[in-house]
Amino acid sequence: QLDWPEHRRSCCGPSAPDAVEVVRRSATAFAEAVRGFRHERFRDSVLAEAVRRGGREPGRDHLLAAPTPESSSAGADRRDTEASAEAFLQPSGGLAGVATPRSWSPGEDEDAAEALCRECPPDPARFLKEVVHVRGGSKSGPRSPATAMTESGGTGEIQISAEATGREVEAEELEVEAEELEVEARWEEPAERVATPEPEPEGSESDGEPGAARRPDVDPVGTWRRTVEALWLCASTDEELEELEELRELMAKSSESPARLQLEGQDDGRILVTAPHCIPLLRDGWRPHVVEHCTFEVASAIAKELGGWCLSWSRAEQRRSELLWTVAKQRGMGEGALLDPRNRDPNHLSTAELGTDPWFQQMLRIAMRWRDTFGRGRAILHLDVHGCRDPPGSSSHLTVGLGAMLAQAGRCEGSGAGDEVAAFGDVLKAELTAALALIDDLRPDAPLVHVVLGPAGGKAACRFSGAWLPRARRHTQSQQAVDFAGFTHAAQLEMSKALRRALLRNRGAVSRFANAVREAWAKCETRMTLRGR
Repeated sequence: QLDWPEHRRSCCGPSAPDAVEVVRRSATAFAEAVRGFRHERFRDSVLAEAVRRGGREPGRDHLLAAPTPESSSAGADRRDTEASAEAFLQPSGGLAGVATPRSWSPGEDEDAAEALCRECPPDPARFLKEVVHVRGGSKSGPRSPATAMTESGGTGEIQISAEATGREVEAEELEVEAEELEVEARWEEPAERVATPEPEPEGSESDGEPGAARRPDVDPVGTWRRTVEALWLCASTDEELEELEELRELMAKSSESPARLQLEGQDDGRILVTAPHCIPLLRDGWRPHVVEHCTFEVASAIAKELGGWCLSWSRAEQRRSELLWTVAKQRGMGEGALLDPRNRDPNHLSTAELGTDPWFQQMLRIAMRWRDTFGRGRAILHLDVHGCRDPPGSSSHLTVGLGAMLAQAGRCEGSGAGDEVAAFGDVLKAELTAALALIDDLRPDAPLVHVVLGPAGGKAACRFSGAWLPRARRHTQSQQAVDFAGFTHAAQLEMSKALRRALLRNRGAVSRFANAVREAWAKCETRMTLRGR
């Protein structure tokens, strides 16, 4: 016979906790001991009795019945045992329906279990000689001839008796995974895993817009905030902590959308220069758009030379996005996993977004103010600065896209607007080529300027044309300017990396570039009129 409390006291000493405490605090160690036995029926019966014994109300010594091997299959026994264990081990860490003697943390449970393993090493050889089974609860149910578990003297002590018949245990050895055994020792459910925002699949649709699928029951901003907040739990070095602390301050400043944008300049020139891709941005149905370096600095310098306005993401937002991109890369997360979903790509907006997008609303307010100030008959110009690869990755160091203007002209039948757009392109090419030819260190050798108009009527898209196809239901900055904000002229400027660096190094090059744009626009301004505005 094995008297369990006596065995416990002999191993653990007189200060051992009561039965409920033992089952609770030693569940992990108990599962490890059972793993060594590798006998499914023995494991299930011992676990079931331990769970039931620990789950009794204090002061009550009755045993709860468990199925016998004669009345149920091993698979059913196992399912019943696991169900009992799940019911017993509640997420709160307490017994179901039983007052908890005291509170402790999961870490204390693990420490106690490890200590119990050291103090009470399992003896598989001894226990494998005894087939343990819980007495059935049915009056007519037969008792197992091999073993019996009884109560003694109302003390609540469990005695396990084994019949010395020499019968060997039916030994079908099972390879049990550690995760399966730990189910019996789970004191609380793990914290909810925070989902990482991921780019949506290409070609998805939402709100009638291709490539913009969104689940109505998911809050992308809330999910993103929880993901970013969880970063502080993973910091391991002083450098990471410094970056995250800086990120925390920047996050607080970006709570409002207008604070994430920056508009600076003057009204004299009636020219707006934008740099939407000075930060990495999420795009519906596409991979995140990477940052186009130096576009903010170049756009700001050109706007200053032209006496106009420059619209871009604020410097704080640029730094915040840089940190989010870097941290995600350091942690091996997906591209753009930590980018702010509120920052929509201004060059990839749907028609439905224009009414609420802060970037377009800034463009619209500027255009309306200029029309009120200078009159509706005056021309206003929009320049959208972007970055592209050096030749031969691109056809030239500077590509001027007039596709939005040409598409707008195609809707004005019989007016000759298309010819005026082509003439504007020719003048731009001539003036800008002369300006860039004075940059000595512009390498590699390649055509300096290329103008892309796109097919007449805007029925197809060309690379760097500055216009999306109508069926895409998306609008570039140039299309937003001429189709919705009322700009008369709009050009997308794709600059090679070498050209951007040259313009930043050479202040004279920036001045010549701006003067070339002003000269070309002045030549064509008198030839174009506002139509339908």
